[in-house]
Amino acid sequence: LRINEIWNRSSEVQELDFTPTELGARLGMSAKTFNLHLANAGLQTKVSKKWIPSESAKGMFRILDAGKTGSGTSIQQLKWREIVLTFITNKAKSNER
Repeated sequence: LRINEIWNRSSEVQELDFTPTELGARLGMSAKTFNLHLANAGLQTKVSKKWIPSESAKGMFRILDAGKTGSGTSIQQLKWREIVLTFITNKAKSNER
């Protein structure tokens, strides 16, 4: 009964998160180019070799714990929701006009 209670409470819609490498591949570009598109769209900025999501990216990303280095330092990874593909594509179209 306890498992069923937990299962029923966790029935919210789940979204997948993707790396810039994965999303860039869908658009035929490298992760580096995709990151630049995210930056040009105002979704992230680069600070000390790290990409930091902007306030306008709220709801389109997650920062996940990706494990630890050999020295025990935590590694975090910025992953994006699929919706950024639409955002990037629309932004590029509006810039063409």
